[in-house]
Amino acid sequence: MLDSRGLVEGVVSRRTTIDRVLAVDAAHAKSFLGAHGVRFQEDDRPQMSGTASRAHRAASISARVTCLQQ
Repeated sequence: MLDSRGLVEGVVSRRTTIDRVLAVDAAHAKSFLGAHGVRFQEDDRPQMSGTASRAHRAASISARVTCLQQ
C-alpha cells in the first residue's frame, strides 16, 4: 500500500474476496521481521513518481521486502 507521496504505508497480507484484501501497516511488518531475526534494509525513496499512473503502478507493486541472510 502506497501513500499519496508514493511511500510504502503497509503490506497486503492476503486477499479475502475478489475486491477486498487484509493489510498490515509498515511498522507492524518491520516489527514482525525483526522479531523473527530477519535483517532488512529500508529507504525513503518513493515507489511512484508524481506523474505516474497510480492504477498502473498499483498493479505492478505493493511493496518490496528484501531479506538479507548472514
